[in-house]
Amino acid sequence: RVAADQPRHITLPTIAASGYIQKVGRNEKNAIAVPSNIHFGGWYTESVIPGKPGLSIIAGHVSGRYADGIFKDLGKLKTGDVFNVEFG
Repeated sequence: RVAADQPRHITLPTIAASGYIQKVGRNEKNAIAVPSNIHFGGWYTESVIPGKPGLSIIAGHVSGRYADGIFKDLGKLKTGDVFNVEFG
């Protein structure tokens, strides 16, 4: 569970991808951390909340050791493709 004003789930219907969203910060190298699970998107908490004006960053894995990650087909998205972020 997350607060009502926090992102919880992302769906990208064009590439048939969806998953829960985990909050992420920076790692020990001061880079944006990635989610702990290849099936999760990671909302970078130092970016804007999705849907608000400004840059919102949701990172995620393309592949893992044994399976594809949530964003394996991200490169197939085109300008105008729609995605949805669910809150709470």
